[in-house]
Amino acid sequence: MSLSVFDQPHPYDSTPGGYEWYRQASGNKIRHTGSKELKPNPLGLYDMLGNAEELTYGIFGHDFLFARFGGLVVRGGNFSDHIDDIKASRRAEYKVYKSNGDILRWSKVGFRLAIGTLVSESGHTNDELDDAYEDYIQSDSGVTQSGPVGKTSLSQQAQADQVNYYSDEISRLSDEVKELRGDNKNLVYEAETLHGKIEENLLTLAVLKRELNAEREKNKNLSKLADIESIDKKINIAISVKDSEISRLKSELTQLSSLVAKQVNQLKSKELSDKKIFSLQKKVSDAERRDTIALHEIEKNKKRIIVAEKRLLEALVRVAGYNLYTAWRNLRAIEIKKRAGSSVSPSAWDNNKREAEAMLKEYRRYIVQIIDNTNVKLLPEVKNKVVNWLESNKIDKRQIQGLDLLERHIREVQQGKYLQVDELYDSLLSEPELK
Repeated sequence: MSLSVFDQPHPYDSTPGGYEWYRQASGNKIRHTGSKELKPNPLGLYDMLGNAEELTYGIFGHDFLFARFGGLVVRGGNFSDHIDDIKASRRAEYKVYKSNGDILRWSKVGFRLAIGTLVSESGHTNDELDDAYEDYIQSDSGVTQSGPVGKTSLSQQAQADQVNYYSDEISRLSDEVKELRGDNKNLVYEAETLHGKIEENLLTLAVLKRELNAEREKNKNLSKLADIESIDKKINIAISVKDSEISRLKSELTQLSSLVAKQVNQLKSKELSDKKIFSLQKKVSDAERRDTIALHEIEKNKKRIIVAEKRLLEALVRVAGYNLYTAWRNLRAIEIKKRAGSSVSPSAWDNNKREAEAMLKEYRRYIVQIIDNTNVKLLPEVKNKVVNWLESNKIDKRQIQGLDLLERHIREVQQGKYLQVDELYDSLLSEPELK
């Protein structure tokens, strides 16, 4: 598939009509996958858009105000959508769970499976296809690869990609400037040399013209002495010699004129080169000015990115801290019921146990998200902000102390430790941060 087709909203001639199921074509109902009533897309695949929306693992968005994530992303449109909404860029939010906790199942949402092959229909080898893909993702179109998990955030990598791109542009333009300066120096030297040769040839040409005029005068005087036959022969011989000399001088004069014309053309070419150099120098100046503007924009984007990362990290810290405190509160309730003795049956704390385990699972998941998707170096500043807010609202001190335990668990996971839910369950009440 060509890049021009690959970058279109949908890889068809004009619209998805005849390729996908949408409201006008489907009769507003789900259809069987791979129906022969449709044509395959340029890759030979059926139902890649429309019919059922594609459920993905991506998160639709973040709600920082209430410190929670959005639902999952569904893409591509479905059988009840208008034809204009059937495209790869179509995104919507899927809530996953109902208000009572049951899983939300929707007939318009599914997922897509495709059987691949190692044989290229176009005849290209696997290595050629891999090389072509590498060339595409390294182009200037903005495509980039995500960094190693846990090492850097997506925003930092996007910023690094921009810096690397402009650094390469600066290096390339600097090399061009050096090369142009060298070419300019050589042209100036050649121009000075040509000026000297032209002046020298003009002087030689003037001398030859004077000699030619003198020879002509001598021939006129000799022709006047043609009265005596003997003298006439001598004069004819002299005239013949002089005519040969005149022919030689004319030939040399023609060669010199041709050389002067060639050197004049070289001077004109040098003037054109000077104009080209001036134009290139202007382009370099414009590129340097654009680079300065781009660096300024990068600095502004850095500040915006840090603010956004702080907000995301604060949201994750709030949710993780609340889950940890909820688990501790349920385990504490179990301990109190156990101390009540035989009057309380074990089933009395089953709900507390299940809720504690669920909260600890969520707590572990949020720790992994903090490490993978945020800049953990911002954690101390964000943690202090959350602590101040909890203290000003007179929240239970156990929830505030739980943030110290959260910070310790993040350090341990960064060092390679895997948090087990059952270990967290058994040790939570005895953790020094929560005593």
